[in-house]
Amino acid sequence: MNIKLTFSAAVALTVLASACLGVSYTITDIGSFTPGGMNNNGQVIGSLYEDILVWDSINGLRDIGGLMPGGGGKPFDINDSGQVTGRSWVMWTVALSLPHAFRWSVDEGMVDIGTLSGDNMATGFAIDQSGRVYGVSATWYAGIRKVFEWSEDGGMIALALPQYAY
Repeated sequence: MNIKLTFSAAVALTVLASACLGVSYTITDIGSFTPGGMNNNGQVIGSLYEDILVWDSINGLRDIGGLMPGGGGKPFDINDSGQVTGRSWVMWTVALSLPHAFRWSVDEGMVDIGTLSGDNMATGFAIDQSGRVYGVSATWYAGIRKVFEWSEDGGMIALALPQYAY
């Protein structure tokens, strides 16, 4: 049995089971991309190659850009306000781009929240309902990662957790 048939069989069983239980679902085609997360309002984040994408039932699928022209990146989380965090490329030297953590919203667009002092790359992995971003900051050549919290009023601060090497 191939993957398409397996998926179709799973959908058919789900529809049959939900009909028997009196539960109904709507299946919506939201396009071809790699999904990365979904909030309680049905907004979905994902990527296609290096494009950072957000889907919602009103605006459909849209590319939210990157921190530099053509930079792209990857989203990792979306909160119920539709704010997204992840990583996007910024120019570090003429020959090398490194990722910075970002927060994106419809109102503010993409905001570079940077890295911890002394580091040159970071990724936002989680965003709470208040818009605070949590992630990892590091120095590309040193291999030491530090966990951070970022907020609009406090900026990026290192959390009191052990540093670890990769």
